[in-house]
Amino acid sequence: MAASITPGSTRTSLNGTTPVTIVAAPAASTYRIVLAIRMTNIDTAAVTVTLKKSIAATSKQVDKVTGAAVNFVWTPVMRDKLMVLAATNELLEMVMSGAATTTNPEVICEWIDKVL
Repeated sequence: MAASITPGSTRTSLNGTTPVTIVAAPAASTYRIVLAIRMTNIDTAAVTVTLKKSIAATSKQVDKVTGAAVNFVWTPVMRDKLMVLAATNELLEMVMSGAATTTNPEVICEWIDKVL
């Protein structure tokens, strides 16, 4: 039986020091292959943002950008460095080191789900 592949995406805003799930965990018997994550700082001040991978509610830092200037675009995951979520308890989240000055940064994620 051939595996099926389904594309997906999310667009969300960060909200300060509370972690935001930017890529949810895949369904059972599914690999979620994260193709791209793009964070744009649309605030009026520099921000520090951390990308974390959570496995069974334990988060580990994957990448971090410090002092991202206004209109800075951060791409911690791109097509040449993919991430894979392989279990129903794995997800990706982002968190800021503090509150935004006026506008929370936006995050766009793209992935494909491969059902085994």
